[in-house]
Amino acid sequence: MDATDRIVFAQTGRGARIGTARDTIGALKNGTKLVAWLATQAGAMWLPFKVSVQGAVKAEINHGRWIVRCPACSGAEEADPGEPIFYCLSCGNDENGGHVMQVVFPDDRAAIEAALLRREMGNRNWAPGESLSDLEMENAEHGLGAEGEGEGAGTAPLRITSITNTAGG
Repeated sequence: MDATDRIVFAQTGRGARIGTARDTIGALKNGTKLVAWLATQAGAMWLPFKVSVQGAVKAEINHGRWIVRCPACSGAEEADPGEPIFYCLSCGNDENGGHVMQVVFPDDRAAIEAALLRREMGNRNWAPGESLSDLEMENAEHGLGAEGEGEGAGTAPLRITSITNTAGG
């Protein structure tokens, strides 16, 4: 990376939205299907990749983005409700024969996202089994009332932070 290289990170403020794989994987922003992108990545790493779905995993929210933790290794990948499949780029879903897995999102996804959007990014976390009432109770304990109420309400503008490598190399 030389001095002209720039890495731009987008960090959403309170009230923006919960991110998905489509928000952060550049190739998906121009309409590429997640399954096609995963197949390309797996092929580049010589991992087995089978498009047929076998098994299911539950999605969770980690620091304001939907992810799936691999049930076989310590890997995790971002998830997208519009294309709910999971393939671990760490182990290649090896214990699942290389097959992609169905991602299960909660039925009350929109309400969970709304509750989390009242929090700072680092506290936007939800795990399967955690109820919406649990999230709302935590919000109330920290002064983050219903949307439009409390100190955490409202929306903050998108903050963009640019980092430039000035050391060269």
